Amino acid sequence: MTIEEKIAKQIKEARAEKGLTQFQLSEVSGVNRSQLAKIERATSSVSVGVLERILKPLGYEVCITKKQILLNEKEKEDFENWLGV
Repeated sequence: MTIEEKIAKQIKEARAEKGLTQFQLSEVSGVNRSQLAKIERATSSVSVGVLERILKPLGYEVCITKKQILLNEKEKEDFENWLGV
């Protein structure tokens, strides 16, 4: 599973837990609904700033630690690609 797929899954699950539609989440986060849909389908990467805007109304925050990033070489490569490094 790619980093985009993991992020997509977590956003969808958190949104479902709050009982929000994509439209409602886009309204409260200020993130365009079509962009949110692409992020949730893992067809678009997301910046940390946009991710923070999505997660805040869901009661979550972005937390990146070395331990999480370096779980294995494939995930490290996916994360670096996602960051554009």
